[in-house]
Amino acid sequence: QDAAIRRTIEAIGNNQKRILLSLATGTGKTHIAKHLFWKLSKSGSLRKALFLVDRDELRTQAMNHLQGMFGDDADEIKSNSKSFNAKILIGTYQTLNISNEDKDPYFWKKNFPKNYFSHILIDECHRSAWGKWSVILEDNPDAIQIGLTATPRKIKENNRIKNNKEFKEDMLINSNN
Repeated sequence: QDAAIRRTIEAIGNNQKRILLSLATGTGKTHIAKHLFWKLSKSGSLRKALFLVDRDELRTQAMNHLQGMFGDDADEIKSNSKSFNAKILIGTYQTLNISNEDKDPYFWKKNFPKNYFSHILIDECHRSAWGKWSVILEDNPDAIQIGLTATPRKIKENNRIKNNKEFKEDMLINSNN
């Protein structure tokens, strides 16, 4: 955990904007996220952060970790709220209205203007399949973007399918994952 935090802070210090942390299940990725946010906050570089998760259990876990350290400066994004005052906001794709079933990310677009977040941390980013939530990264091009995963995607190249349209699309998704 210490090495992951240190290397991430070093990468940020070297102006790296996109970072992927690939750690085994059970190694404490949420704990790492909490300490990353803490160090970034203490350095003065954390203006507003989004911790994006794909399901309620991970949101609850993140809330418990982050509120234990940040108190009211960590809060859950609720679809019925109009106030997002906390420094760290925790939300699901579904709450932000950008799941693959949604046609238009109206909640996201209505509440979060371009470059609203200085830091975006995406838990279980391998599950993303890029899809519609890419709007979050596209709307925050200046943000430090950190992905957490236990299962990075690896596509085996096969000469027979290398020129296949689906393979090319999958490679694009993989590169953005």
